[in-house]
Amino acid sequence: MSGQVYISVAKVAEIVGVDKSTIWRWKRAKKFPAPTIQTGGSTRWSEKVVRDWCSGKAESEGA
Repeated sequence: MSGQVYISVAKVAEIVGVDKSTIWRWKRAKKFPAPTIQTGGSTRWSEKVVRDWCSGKAESEGA
């Protein structure tokens, strides 16, 4: 077991503080990490990747 937690676009949007459509728009524009496609076709993001992205964004805005 990898210990990796994968989350839905709804949870990603909640963590980031934007609407789900914004996550998809950022993903298409390559401004947000790409998701993975899980078995069964569901799209999920690594929670760690999302939180790391948020931390990096906060650091760059504070600089």
